[in-house]
Amino acid sequence: MDTTDFIYMPGIGLPNDITSDSAGVIYVTDYWGDALYTIVGGVPSILIDEGLYFPNGILYDAANHRLLTLAPGLSGCPVMEISLADTTITPLVNTWLGGYDGIVADDQGRIYISEWTNDAIHRYDEPFSPPHTIFSSGHTDPADIYYDSVHGLICVPNFSTHSIDFVGVDPAGLDENEAPVPSSEITLLQCYPDPCSSAATLRYQLATPGEVRITLCDPQGRRVGEALQVWSGSGAQQQRLDLSALATGVYHYLIESNGQGRSGSLVVVR
Repeated sequence: MDTTDFIYMPGIGLPNDITSDSAGVIYVTDYWGDALYTIVGGVPSILIDEGLYFPNGILYDAANHRLLTLAPGLSGCPVMEISLADTTITPLVNTWLGGYDGIVADDQGRIYISEWTNDAIHRYDEPFSPPHTIFSSGHTDPADIYYDSVHGLICVPNFSTHSIDFVGVDPAGLDENEAPVPSSEITLLQCYPDPCSSAATLRYQLATPGEVRITLCDPQGRRVGEALQVWSGSGAQQQRLDLSALATGVYHYLIESNGQGRSGSLVVVR
């Protein structure tokens, strides 16, 4: 199967989240259909068709050969365990999180869950031993999250601001009162003009002065040219980008400073 192939899933209501196991089996949640699909060799089939309660977010736990998913349709908003040995479904822990969305694990097996109601990411340091801690806050409707194992980052897409927060994982653990707040360090302001042609001005705000690195990527995520590195003071800042060599399309930029980052997008029109 190459990158241009499509997999049609007849009868699925709302395909919502996706993961895969160590054997390459793909699992897709159906939020509206209260179902879980597998895809093997490009062929989809229903694995479970009831008892998931609007599954949202899914994670393959290799150590226990199980799937973990969120069940917003159940009281207590639990994390559900799906055994891949016999497909039994078991509630593991009530999170009591409103509007929870995504679930990932880091290299140490700690579980992270995103929540819209408090705009926060929550973490279970032990295998679902309550209470959980607030890992990071200050997000804007955090949706499905991703763990970047290469750089040790929790990547948090903000649904309402079309941006992404990157929060470093502390191997020694984080105290609840020291939870990082990525949006307080870098705030994205409006990029102009939008759409743009030969140039664009990125506007952002820094909480503290420091080195700033701006990276531009094409629609496939490949870096475009050299990253721009400048020193910026605190407060509102702006940097002009030369886009004259770029074709029409949607491009993504990442602004990093003081160990944190925010990303946005701009449209180039020729």
